[in-house]
Amino acid sequence: MDNSFLVYLQKIELLVFFSGYPLLYLLVVAIAGNQKGKDTVQNKLVSLLPYTYAFAGTLYLGLLCKNLYPDYSITHLSERTLHPYLTILGLSAMLFWIPALQRKRIFCFLHSLIFFFFLAKDFFIQRAGEMVDKTVLQNNMKIYTISFFMHLFLLLLFFVPVFLHKRFFYRHSS
Repeated sequence: MDNSFLVYLQKIELLVFFSGYPLLYLLVVAIAGNQKGKDTVQNKLVSLLPYTYAFAGTLYLGLLCKNLYPDYSITHLSERTLHPYLTILGLSAMLFWIPALQRKRIFCFLHSLIFFFFLAKDFFIQRAGEMVDKTVLQNNMKIYTISFFMHLFLLLLFFVPVFLHKRFFYRHSS
């Protein structure tokens, strides 16, 4: 089998897990506006953004472990990883579980822009008139949409328990 197809598949995996985050980040921050110090729903959403990004990195680690099963040796890992630097960069998203990095939410955004760059590159190559298969651009847009909705779902997954806890815990404690 040709390695170029496997390289493309690993690139798609990375894009699914990380490329949709910048749009979600910008939307949430724009909706939240500049309400520093206020305890609002919008500010809570902004504060949960690093958790969603770190969880996406954890899910990516799970996919890598699933793909490596049953041989987790370094040799097998190096043979199967065709984008080693991007894979390490993707796994480094789990560093955002660390509270000190969570406080600097812009780092998550900057980290995810690297993966967004690959989508933008394909788009601009297509628009510049170079020969790129239109199906690649269509696939990238589908991947981007899936990634955005995955991050939106993860944000809701973190937000709903926090919202319900705050709503019911504070209501009953008063």
